[in-house]
Formats: sequence, C-alpha cells, structure tokens
Amino acid sequence: MPDKIRIFIRGIEYLLTTEETEEYMQEIAAELTERLDSLTRKSPFLSASMISSITALSLLDENKKLMTEAEQLRAQLKDYIEQSATFRLEINEARREIERLNLRFFKKD
Repeated sequence: MPDKIRIFIRGIEYLLTTEETEEYMQEIAAELTERLDSLTRKSPFLSASMISSITALSLLDENKKLMTEAEQLRAQLKDYIEQSATFRLEINEARREIERLNLRFFKKD
C-alpha cells in the first residue's frame, strides 16, 4: 500500500505517495540534491530550470546506458545457460560412450 513520504530537494519540501521505503526515498532525494548542487557549483551562471534539465538528461543517459548493459548481460547469461545445457548433453553422451566401450572391451567371458 502506498505511503506518503516527505522529502526535501534543495530545501524544497515534496510530499510523495510511493511504495518505496522512506529511507530509500530520502537517499534518492539526497543524491539528487547533491547532483543539482554539484552542477550549480560548476556552472553558477545556469538557471535553476537549466540545472534541473541538464541533471535530468544526465540521469536519463545513465539509466539508458545501464539498461542497455543489463540487457547485454541478460543475453550473455542466456547464452551461458544454453552452452551449459549443451555441455551437459555432451558430457552425458560421452559417459554413455565410455560405458559402452567399457562393456565392449572389458566384457567378462
């Protein structure tokens, strides 16, 4: 059930309705504030809306790159799982062949 959580970003209070924990949302708000403040220190001539837009673009860029990386890792994991299944089949086939050869060459007469 969603909870109402009060956070502050750059001194401005926001009341959010979320299913996330308050601790998590406080961490996110603090990180966002730090990013906004950092850009403000680097470029004090930018307006608040420009700072917000540039920070949003940066965060979306990071998110998109991480999502792409995650998708590549999922695909790589899928390949590894498929290879593992193939190797298991090959191992089982080799074991059967070893057993067959053992029976053939070491058959007691």
